[in-house]
Amino acid sequence: MKEDNLFPKIMSEQFPYDMGPWITEKSEHGIKALIEIAKLLPEINNSKDISDDTKHWLYLSLSEAMDKLNVLYAFSCGINTGSGNETILLEKHEKGLEEVKVKYGLLEKTTEQIETENRTSFYEKLNEYLQMEQYPGRTLLQELFENNIHYLNERTFNAMFLKRIYNKLSQMANGEIDWTTFIEQATEDYKNIVLPAKD
Repeated sequence: MKEDNLFPKIMSEQFPYDMGPWITEKSEHGIKALIEIAKLLPEINNSKDISDDTKHWLYLSLSEAMDKLNVLYAFSCGINTGSGNETILLEKHEKGLEEVKVKYGLLEKTTEQIETENRTSFYEKLNEYLQMEQYPGRTLLQELFENNIHYLNERTFNAMFLKRIYNKLSQMANGEIDWTTFIEQATEDYKNIVLPAKD
């Protein structure tokens, strides 16, 4: 994320202070309002009560307004042009806004990027701990699952194998299987997990 001194100062004869942050804030609020309208477009396009001409002009107006607000937004952040990002904003909504904010130096990473990094780190640690001795491996695995239990509750292919590993960890903790058996079975389950793609 940019340091404050890297953003341009936008001065006005009317006010004795930098107007840049105010323009950034107001243009972002405008973009967010247009995003809410963009979310309604599928419903509007499917409506038989609205003419095709109205739908056409609504989209053109929305696209034009988003483009101009985005150019102003970019300008306040010291970007030469923000034109062309209106499609990202209209189609990807809040995710698109996060992507634009990263481009303009207002965010370091998007929520999606952070989640991918966290997920990748989780799987890397899981793999690392499965190759350890029982101590400290067992404790580290228990802490890893306890701190990331949401991955087990997802309706995904990976969650099924994570649950299997977690259940076997519980069996091992209860003395139902030994550490060697747990590692053998858990490692086989880990091989079935689809790891997040790396950039």
